[in-house]
This record gives sequence, structure tokens and C-alpha cells, in this order.
Amino acid sequence: MRDNKIMDKGEILTLLLLTPKCSQSDIAKKTDITYSFQVEIIKRLRKRGLLKTKKQDRRQIITLTQKGETIQLHLIKAFVE
Repeated sequence: MRDNKIMDKGEILTLLLLTPKCSQSDIAKKTDITYSFQVEIIKRLRKRGLLKTKKQDRRQIITLTQKGETIQLHLIKAFVE
């Protein structure tokens, strides 16, 4: 497991920006973040109002909020410039 929590949060936010609706298992498959650590990150990002979760059948669907999308776009822009 990686120990760079900031990069892990950024990776999840970027993935959600590119793939608007992901389940937790989708995120685990597309990143190198363990499922248990991912749950902790998602919980923290949700508390900060950056993403929201919704139960769909047996899956937890995760999407960015407007605030999360705006922040992630600003971060990407800052890295590109």
C-alpha cells in the first residue's frame, strides 16, 4: 500500500472527474489504492463536500459534487500551466 494520502485523494478525484459515476470497486480496480484505505479517503472527501455517494442496487456509486469538480479542475489547471 502506498502511504501518500494527498496523491491518493487526488487520484480518486481525478478518476471521478474523468469517469463521473464509479463504484468503490471500480475505483479499486483503476487505482493502486486498497479498498479499506479507499473507504477512509471517500469518507473524508464526502465530509468536506467534495463528493457524494448513492446506493444503486448493491453498489455504492460515487460522484463529484460541484465543489469537488471545481476544485479538481483548478488543481489540474495549476499543474498544466
